[in-house]
Amino acid sequence: MTVDKDYDDEKAIRDIGLNVDLQKPIRYLYACHYNGVERYILRNSGSTFDAEDIFQETLMVTIKAIQGSRFRADSSLKSYVFAIAKNLWISELRRRKSASKRAEIYTDEQDMQIKPTTNELIRNEDFKLVLGLFESLGGKCKRILLLFYYQDMSMKEIMEAENYTSEQVVRNKKYKCLKTLIDQIKSDPILYENVKDALNYE
Repeated sequence: MTVDKDYDDEKAIRDIGLNVDLQKPIRYLYACHYNGVERYILRNSGSTFDAEDIFQETLMVTIKAIQGSRFRADSSLKSYVFAIAKNLWISELRRRKSASKRAEIYTDEQDMQIKPTTNELIRNEDFKLVLGLFESLGGKCKRILLLFYYQDMSMKEIMEAENYTSEQVVRNKKYKCLKTLIDQIKSDPILYENVKDALNYE
């Protein structure tokens, strides 16, 4: 992204304040400050997509601050933009950590509710019948359940083997697959009776 050689912070602040041709100062801010923000986010558990989102939000905050006369000229525009981006990213990381913790607690509670049924199913020696049930759930569910219950792989190992983005994604997927399997058995009287007889399931 190129900008005029004679275009500088002062002119960008002026144009933003006048709300005239904002594309020019926006291009200037991207050209001068995006790479620094991206490097910071990548070094702190973020991705390029995160950097793009945070920088766009940073631009909006910066523009509003300048137009609202909240930007002080005694600080450099570079320092101001970076400080906003840093604070936004720290807030986002805190939000994600909180959301991840809530999701983990919820999933653990749900797993506890279906654990008795799961244990009876997994302990069964009739592997072919269980495998057939897994097959009905589709390839992804089948792989996760087989890896977890029959190969004793951890969430982290499954995440790496199946290219999921996080352990929590694997945990959520496993729960949904297992819940679907249990619901499928219970909602079909004939299948339920067959499975109960084959597994000595009470």
